[in-house]
Amino acid sequence: MNKPKSNGLIFISNVQKALEHEWFCDYIDKNLFNIEFVLFNSKHSELYNYIVKQGFKCKNYSLPSKYLIPYYISLFWLKCCIKRYDFIHCHLFEASLIGIISGKLAKIKKRIYTRHHSDFHHVYFPSAVKYDLLINKYSTHIIAVSNNIKTILIQKENVSSDKITVIPHGLPSSVLNIEISEKEISEAKLKYNYKSNYPIIGVISRFTEWKGIQYIIPAFKLFIAEHKNAKLVLANAHGDYEPKIKELLSELPDESYILIPFENNILPLFKTFDMFIHVPIDKNSEAFGQVYIEAMAVKVPMICTLSGIANDFIVNEKNALVVDYKNADDIYKTMCKLINTPELKNRIIKEANNSVQFFSFETKINTLKKIYLD
Repeated sequence: MNKPKSNGLIFISNVQKALEHEWFCDYIDKNLFNIEFVLFNSKHSELYNYIVKQGFKCKNYSLPSKYLIPYYISLFWLKCCIKRYDFIHCHLFEASLIGIISGKLAKIKKRIYTRHHSDFHHVYFPSAVKYDLLINKYSTHIIAVSNNIKTILIQKENVSSDKITVIPHGLPSSVLNIEISEKEISEAKLKYNYKSNYPIIGVISRFTEWKGIQYIIPAFKLFIAEHKNAKLVLANAHGDYEPKIKELLSELPDESYILIPFENNILPLFKTFDMFIHVPIDKNSEAFGQVYIEAMAVKVPMICTLSGIANDFIVNEKNALVVDYKNADDIYKTMCKLINTPELKNRIIKEANNSVQFFSFETKINTLKKIYLD
């Protein structure tokens, strides 16, 4: 007799597109699990469309105000009481607050919370920490996406280590070993009209203060004094720090940079870069930092600070070039070092690609499967 499927409900908030969740849909075993999705503020999004296309039951709910959170807790408390899910799994703040509390009230035995932010609330929104503590308390399992997050949970929020499992984000083997064709690279360069520029300095970070873009731009300003044909490409170019970023960009020649609000096909864009720079302002700013492993997978040399998952595996001059936090001059000098030392560049690319093989999405989904079924 076949064992009945395990019923799960997954909550996600404020996501329009996320490969992590798309890959989950691709890799989760539908013979073992009957998964439903609840999305907040993702109506008609690429994520919603992808989930539905893959055959999962999915419903989006509008959450225009935090004052609706108690209503949704009541709604999903009732739903969980009726359906009696074997587990719920929550991603991101509002979804986790609603899902974990409603699951607790409904006495769902397995309440899983993936922590996607680091000490962000401690630093920027202290009044929100009490809600983090509530989610932690009512979760039966907490997934930390890096050891950095585990440390914050234990040291700053007094979570028992027995409740925490570290499961890094990952890339499918098809991406870890991807080869981007010259045609795809040429098309990406042509799309953004920088085909003849060299070197191309790439940044993929939304415009927020803790990402550290305000230190990259002054470094690039020094760099183009020597490399006049260089171009700075800023992708994911939007966010609350945009006025400051635009002020700094006004000091550069107009033709020396390009802003890309959003690029769906990100890997060929990565491959157009001669170097990639990612410099969060301290070790805790990133919870994980997917761009670290994406750059390594597509064999683009990286200049970075150590934040999030980078603390766990990046070694200076082995698989990346590491710079000081909040240090434009160090970024500039390291850019020059990388561009002028081809043997160093080649060594970093090789070692980086070896290092990133650890971050397998197949491994991640197998670990999640054990948590769901245990």
